[in-house]
Amino acid sequence: MLEFLKDRLETGRIDEIIALLKEYYKTDSLNSISTNTKLAALCFALQITPDQFDLLISQNPQTMRTIKGHAFETVFDRLLSINGISVSIVGGDDCVDRVVNGISLQLKTPTIQGSSETRVVYKTHKTHGAKSEQESLNYYSRVDDFADYLVGLVSYEPFQVVFIDRKNLPRIATNSEYIQSPFIFDLRKNSEMINKFEILGIERFEIPSDFFNFDSSKELLPLTTKSLGLRTDIIVDTILSESNFRIWDMNIRGFARELAFRYLLKSNNIDVYDPGVAGKLRPEKSDLALMSLEDDQFKRFQVKGITLKSSILNGKDSIIDIETQLSRGRINDHPTQSRLYYCTDFDYLILAIDPAYAKEYNKELYGKGNYQWEFYCFPQEALERHHIYNNRLKSHQILRYIDIQRYRINDEWLRRWK
Repeated sequence: MLEFLKDRLETGRIDEIIALLKEYYKTDSLNSISTNTKLAALCFALQITPDQFDLLISQNPQTMRTIKGHAFETVFDRLLSINGISVSIVGGDDCVDRVVNGISLQLKTPTIQGSSETRVVYKTHKTHGAKSEQESLNYYSRVDDFADYLVGLVSYEPFQVVFIDRKNLPRIATNSEYIQSPFIFDLRKNSEMINKFEILGIERFEIPSDFFNFDSSKELLPLTTKSLGLRTDIIVDTILSESNFRIWDMNIRGFARELAFRYLLKSNNIDVYDPGVAGKLRPEKSDLALMSLEDDQFKRFQVKGITLKSSILNGKDSIIDIETQLSRGRINDHPTQSRLYYCTDFDYLILAIDPAYAKEYNKELYGKGNYQWEFYCFPQEALERHHIYNNRLKSHQILRYIDIQRYRINDEWLRRWK
């Protein structure tokens, strides 16, 4: 199976991995494939071990938050299936996640801040578009567009969810057409709404005794399963979902690039430091620091991958697009709200090319390619500046693949660091 993936993976995106698994095992559903096999496919795509994959997820709060939210959807689907109930998955960025017996549902996990044993806090605002009420009321979800019920997770053990009719969702003070976010749900005052599955036409809702009771030390992802309180199969199936593509394509793969680079450094006995040791401004804009053997000074590094936006496979004229901007903000020169990096934010840019991309680019340039990570180190002064804000870097660095080979990290480069 792994050789099959190696020969056919071109982007390493989750939809491609799903399609290839289905093709290899001649199935229309991943449910027939073992968790061990599916996890092996994910790890192979990133060229890391299951232990490294476990660390990647469990040690990144952003990844954990994303998986935690979507894992509730997997749990909900699985439990309804066990109870013989058909679920229609809507997915996407709509205000409806699921439809059960003709009733539309929006599934939410509680916000930790403000939640307690007697109350839970849920957020209902949109994750894309306007970033605040000040920017636009469309930051909030409209009542008329929302699902029939908000299904909010309270806890897995014991398993408790609340069903809140959209008519009873609190509204923002300035416009009753929009739902307040975040809002507090008092469990004591609304105890009758806990596990009220009769709303969905389910008279008897049963949970297998081993669904939430398991030994995390015996799981394939022990750290992640212990932290989330969910089995490995739930976590893997949550990632291997096309509707949850952001978990893999925009989150896990991004962190994997830095992880793979760190393992390269570790395997060469190079010490990695927090960027703050360099004593420079905006240390949070760098991913790590290394000590130079040349001048005994700390150098700061930002790790990036390539984006498909302007990347082109075309023989010796193949182009790579490196997105050298932050994930949020605006294109301006504002000191705190700009997406653009200052030229002084880091000393070097590390380009980590995913194994699938590296294989395809090497095939274009050399006629064949190995499925492995490639790393390049660009001095900050070699990067193109923004055409208006010359003190900042351009949003995208568009370069020929053949031209960046002089920046490729090799043994000589590795010997420059302590």
